[in-house]
Amino acid sequence: MENIQELTYKEATHKFRVAHAIGTSRFEYSMPCIILKELPNNRAKVLVFGYHTRKVELCDGAKRIRYVSKERLIKLNSEVSIPPNPKGIGYP
Repeated sequence: MENIQELTYKEATHKFRVAHAIGTSRFEYSMPCIILKELPNNRAKVLVFGYHTRKVELCDGAKRIRYVSKERLIKLNSEVSIPPNPKGIGYP
């Protein structure tokens, strides 16, 4: 495995599905990520790129490690997709 500091969003293998609820509105989007390790109980340790309010290309290398359910991960180039946020926030 490469050094985590050297990895970029262009090397992402999956997308991490995220949803935000503000009042009665619900915003769904996805963020590029790389699975670092598979954990017990259907979880994974992933390196997530970007911020939820900005496109990943504008985030200047923002990344963080998260522990998430594997059900929230989508392999890139799969047939499942998340519609883009209607207000333009997030990732298409």
